[in-house]
Amino acid sequence: MGVRGTGPRLPAAVAALALALALVPAMLPAGADAQQLPPAPGVSDPADPADQGPDSQIQILGVEESDSSVTLDVSVPAAFGPLAAVDGNFAVIDGGQRVDLTVAPLGAAVDTMLVLDTSGSMEGPALDAARAAARTFVRTVSPDTRVGLETFGDSVAILQEPTLDRASLLAALDGITTADGDTALWDALVTAADLVGSGTGRASVVVLSDGGNTAGTATQAEAIEHLRSRSTILYAVAVESREADLAALQGTVDQVGGQVLATADIGQFETLYTEIAGRLANRYHLTFAPAQQGTRTAVVSVAAPGEVVTAQTTLHGGTGTSPGTGTAVPTPGADAPTAMAAPPPVTSTPGRWPWSGSLFWLGNGSIFAALTLLGLLVARSTPQVQLATVTSADRVAGLHAQLGQAVDRMVSRHDRQRRLDARLDAAGLDLRPGELVLIWIVASLVTLVAVTALAGPALSSISAPLPTLGVMFVLRYRAGRRRRRFADQLTATLGIMANSLRAGQSLRQAVELVAAEAPSPTAEQFHRIHFEIRVGRDLTESMRDVGRRMDNPDMEWLAQAVDIHRELGGDLTEILQNLAATLRERRSVARQVDALSAEGRATGWVLLAMPIVLFLFSWWRTPDSIGRMLSEPLGRVLLVVAVAGMTVGHLWIRRLVNVKY
Repeated sequence: MGVRGTGPRLPAAVAALALALALVPAMLPAGADAQQLPPAPGVSDPADPADQGPDSQIQILGVEESDSSVTLDVSVPAAFGPLAAVDGNFAVIDGGQRVDLTVAPLGAAVDTMLVLDTSGSMEGPALDAARAAARTFVRTVSPDTRVGLETFGDSVAILQEPTLDRASLLAALDGITTADGDTALWDALVTAADLVGSGTGRASVVVLSDGGNTAGTATQAEAIEHLRSRSTILYAVAVESREADLAALQGTVDQVGGQVLATADIGQFETLYTEIAGRLANRYHLTFAPAQQGTRTAVVSVAAPGEVVTAQTTLHGGTGTSPGTGTAVPTPGADAPTAMAAPPPVTSTPGRWPWSGSLFWLGNGSIFAALTLLGLLVARSTPQVQLATVTSADRVAGLHAQLGQAVDRMVSRHDRQRRLDARLDAAGLDLRPGELVLIWIVASLVTLVAVTALAGPALSSISAPLPTLGVMFVLRYRAGRRRRRFADQLTATLGIMANSLRAGQSLRQAVELVAAEAPSPTAEQFHRIHFEIRVGRDLTESMRDVGRRMDNPDMEWLAQAVDIHRELGGDLTEILQNLAATLRERRSVARQVDALSAEGRATGWVLLAMPIVLFLFSWWRTPDSIGRMLSEPLGRVLLVVAVAGMTVGHLWIRRLVNVKY
């Protein structure tokens, strides 16, 4: 035996507070409160909004270390413009200490080898797109860069050794017309590495392939050894396919420096090649005296308009050359100064959850406040103590009852209980107003948490009205459905009443018969009429109330017919039969109107749904474009205008097809 009650219960409030404290960290997405290290070296992750291809990041292509100096080979996007040539726009932190450095453009151009996959899987549009992209690369790359051309299928074909003669290169590209055979990828990289020299700076190989190595004699280790021994970096444009081996390409880039750019769209070849050409022409050597010895992390920061971009690599404190081990993640912000007083804290870069700041915590704070409020409502319940055997089900039911009663009292203070009660009655829901408000609170919390976790606080604020709209929709839908069913059943209801009167029963008995025999919702409404007249209320007043609750003017006619019969007499049975015949004809006309206006109603819903579906599809396929629109003031204004226009258009079409008869 135990004591069960609904009075002031501090433990209940404390439990709610503890639940709130437990939920707040749980709702925080993984990594939202921590800093996430940059992606693996050379990786271009298209799913990351902060890492959209090579032109949005800097790269550390190589490291040369000695006891007295360290030189970093840094590639900067051409889009950064002349700012990259200013020493003050570069900063380096060596093992946590800011160092003085010398910035020098690469100066002399380096050799570049174009390597195209001409295996059988590239036959057709893929080969045409690769050849067109290579032509764009040849025209875009710096004029003093020697470029060579090589193809590979079952074997490697050297079409042009590195040269400054662009005409011969373009002619060699035009000669590539067919693709067949398997893929000798490692043989191609070995041959390309042997063809490019290692002058000032590191030479480069740009390879395009849609498959893994399936032919040839060389191994991946041999390809890596040749590239490293000739100080050659690798840019790999990989076509995403079932035959592709992105892991092997990434492992090679990890060892020699460079980047893997994966795409499933062959139309992106030219864009990627143009970006690579601009990057190869925009390289710098950052030289500085080591701040300390031993293994540590070096972080490079580059200031550009609107952002500060960082990359990090590992220094070993020895003598030798190694590939870079880090790529950049841009940090949007105000226009960066021409000379950075100090680089930003870049021991790590922000994670993928952009809402890990104040807005996210504002949302969590709102949830915490709501749960705290529920706890306080429980604590203020009215004292009622009784002895009973307490079970888990009892505790849950008791908590539910306490919350419902507390919200009922809160709603009644603001005179909203009567309106909510009327809506619940019309919808046929067996709920108290307080219980409906509790459902709305829970739905709001769930929506806030889900949208914040999946899409961020910006969309959570937009989706805030959704629970309210959802509750209103459910009430209106159920009420409308009950009213339509009541209207459809009214003709049969009048027939039951007429037959009862013809059998010699009284009007009150006819009402009782309808309450017992009619289907729902007519049975519930006439049962209410029967109960009210038993406690002394006038029959016609009860009928008029039913007409108002069910929004049915035909029920008003029935009440008027009963009133006329009371005052003037006559055959009520014949009156009810004539009224039933009239209502039957009206329902027939209503169905014809519904059938004729069905196309207009469907058009309204299609026109309303189509922009929403297209918006969600665009968000799924091209999240960057939608994110850019939501981040720009003009984009948000246009979105509001579009929503307003859709709403007005839908309401206008509904008014046109809402025929009054």
